[in-house]
Amino acid sequence: ERKFRRMVRLPKEIEEDLESFKKEEIRSFVDNARPQRKALYMTLKDSGMRIGEAVQLKKRDIDLTTNPVTITIPASYTKTKKGRMTFVTRETKPYLKRLLDTKQDDDLVFGVSSDYKQSVMNEEVLFMRLRKNLGFTERYESNNRHKKNMHSLRAFCATQLSELYGEEFGHGFIGHKKYLSQYIRNKEKLAEKYLRAENYLMIYQTVEVVDQSSELSELRNEVYRIKRDSESFKRLTEEKIRLEIEIENQRKELLLIRQKS
Repeated sequence: ERKFRRMVRLPKEIEEDLESFKKEEIRSFVDNARPQRKALYMTLKDSGMRIGEAVQLKKRDIDLTTNPVTITIPASYTKTKKGRMTFVTRETKPYLKRLLDTKQDDDLVFGVSSDYKQSVMNEEVLFMRLRKNLGFTERYESNNRHKKNMHSLRAFCATQLSELYGEEFGHGFIGHKKYLSQYIRNKEKLAEKYLRAENYLMIYQTVEVVDQSSELSELRNEVYRIKRDSESFKRLTEEKIRLEIEIENQRKELLLIRQKS
């Protein structure tokens, strides 16, 4: 290897900044796709799965009863041979549910063949046709690849999560091997963090994310205000009673003076 490096000089690979999808661009693809493709594209942009992982999913790998919807990716499906868990947003759940209602537990959800490579090829051809119809024809100068491809949906998920939680979380969530050692393994905490990121991932809906610490602070302030107002009212009431007693005493004194006179 050392001799090879000394005697052979390889050209440096040109690195370009890869583009991820914008939300309005994803909407264009979803709006113009067929029902099964709609569910696939929505799932990919939410979960960050590779297309090769998605086409191997079976109905039993998806749990619609959890919040958020949970997808368990077996190690045999993944490029790294390490299983992981991912999720989809609430806006994607109806797309998945309609599709899963037509499937049995052992049926492929998105795949069309037991040979996943054939399924991947099928999806890439369909995506290519849709991309051409929508006019997304830009390519990278260095390798002539299209800027918008199936991998761009995966990049969208990583980008959105990275903006919220940092690059390590974003890349770890989508299964990049470099970050797997730092990947969050606490399932409940992972689901909680994903729910707080839904606004970043959804392209049609928005949800209000309540900051519990802020809400608690506001509640404490309200309690303090009520207590303060209550004490002020108590002081005013006491002062009113004092004045009434004083006026009554003065009235009695005036009455006595008149009687004497």
